[in-house]
Amino acid sequence: MAFEAPSKRPGNGLKMRISDHAVLRYLDRIGGFDIERLRDEISRRVAADWNESSLYVPFGAHSFVVRQDEDGPIVTTILERPRKPRTFREIASDD
Repeated sequence: MAFEAPSKRPGNGLKMRISDHAVLRYLDRIGGFDIERLRDEISRRVAADWNESSLYVPFGAHSFVVRQDEDGPIVTTILERPRKPRTFREIASDD
């Protein structure tokens, strides 16, 4: 699990780490951000450019990572640098 840089809590100086999941839930439940709408938008954008044998889907200056499991494709992350599309077979042969 990724954590952001520690934040200082006023008063006692205790450093708190905030998980990405906590930030996401804060945006969803307190900040009023429509997570499902964002999920749908990401799904449409990735599906439009995804080749079923590819692990990476370039998106501007970033790349989405798409994994396959028994339930089908799932977008697992977004990388900061674009990656050359590679097939799942290429990934397996690198190991």
